[in-house]
Formats: sequence, C-alpha cells, structure tokens
Amino acid sequence: MTNPHELVLIMGVDGSGKSTLIDNLSSRLGYTPLAPSSSPESIEFKIDHLEEPVTIEMIDRREMLFDKLNLVFEKLVGDELTEHPVATSGSGLITAISHAAMRRIVSARDYSVADIVDEWQASDEPKPDKIVFMHAPDEVIRQRIIKRQLKGQHHEKFWGFNSPFYLAQYQNALRATVDELSANYSTLSINTSIMTAGEAIELFGQQP
Repeated sequence: MTNPHELVLIMGVDGSGKSTLIDNLSSRLGYTPLAPSSSPESIEFKIDHLEEPVTIEMIDRREMLFDKLNLVFEKLVGDELTEHPVATSGSGLITAISHAAMRRIVSARDYSVADIVDEWQASDEPKPDKIVFMHAPDEVIRQRIIKRQLKGQHHEKFWGFNSPFYLAQYQNALRATVDELSANYSTLSINTSIMTAGEAIELFGQQP
C-alpha cells in the first residue's frame, strides 16, 4: 500500500547519528520525528538495568517492551502520514534484529536476517518509502558515547546494549539487513564519520 506521505526509516546503532539526521529532517524538510528508543519507557528501562548483566531473560523483557512501544508508534506513524512525511528510528524490524544480535552474543543462538526481514515484510507495519543506514567506524561510535558520558548523560554508560562489542556486532547485523532490503526498497548508506548532517541532508534529497 502506498503511503500518503513519505515514510523514512532511519537505522543505526547508538552514536551513529540517527537523532541528528531525524532532527535535521524535521527542522529543514518538515518531517515529523518519531523515535521509540527516546521514549521515557525506553530510557527508564536502560537506567534501571545499567548494573545488571545481560541475560536471555533481560533481552526477552526488553524486546517485549519495544514490541509494545512499536504498536503505539505504528498508530502514530499511520496518523501522521495522513498529513506529513515521517522520519522514524522505530520499527519491528529493528527491534527483531537488535535483540537477535544480542541473543547470539549471550547464548551463541544464531539467526537468519532473511527470515527476520521476510516476517517483517509480511506484517501490518507501515513500510518505509526509504531506508537510511547511519554508520561509522566502531572507534568513532565509542568516542561519541564517551563524549555523551562526559557531558553528564549517565544513562549512556557502557552496558550490554551499547557496549562497544555489542555495537560492533549490531552494526554488522544492520548492514546485512540493509543489504537484504536493498532489492525491494530505496536504501541510502551514510558514513557519519566523513559526512556532516548538512551534507547528509543534501545527499538525502538527491535520492529517488
């Protein structure tokens, strides 16, 4: 089904530049920004579990939370698309890929990117008109998160879901996901270590 206005899905790990791009799409091009990972519920979960080791049980609880948030955001996306273009970093696809990557680290439980993509494509979630993959070298991501910590953003403390090792694995999983999606979706890859937000917006506007 064709969306009445453009829906852009922004994919990337913590520190990759997702929020910066979404903010620029909103302020410069009029997109409505929606990001479940910035919701109070998501941040509260992160703060509450900063000192806990990551276990399968904790991963399951986090995924259940994001599944609930995604249902709320699906409705918000649908409502906003009737009036405005939308830029979001929230999707059942991202939730499934991120937690599958963590489970493989914790338990060596493997997963198929193709199977996760197929299940997502069969879902009722509004599908994006464009998918943007924000990425940077692992050390650049690590240094960005350290800068957040130095600014007093204590919930950015390195822990399971934004530890350097996990972020490296997750970034590889997202890259494989975008590769899988590229046959059926308009995709754009932005290396934020060599491209400013302004340059990204210009490149973004050149894509079909």
